[in-house]
Amino acid sequence: MPGKFERCPDEKIGEQLYAMTLDGHCDDECGSVDELGWYGLLGYTGIEGAEHVVVKESTDGFFSYEAFDTDVEAEGVFSEVHYDLLRGEEE
Repeated sequence: MPGKFERCPDEKIGEQLYAMTLDGHCDDECGSVDELGWYGLLGYTGIEGAEHVVVKESTDGFFSYEAFDTDVEAEGVFSEVHYDLLRGEEE
């Protein structure tokens, strides 16, 4: 049976990041799981191997993340996703 974190590079880290999002630790967020997916920016997590991440919860309920070397890289990718979501909502 598929799990919520199976799309994560490391499922245990995915579970930790998900808990952080539920506790309100996102620096920024956009989208909605009811539409095109929800995205969150965690500029610094303190989790080795996932210090700076963009997280996603898809419309089918799966959670995933992409880790970056710096918060600037993570912020850049998040900004692109946010822009793309805004454009998609206008079309």
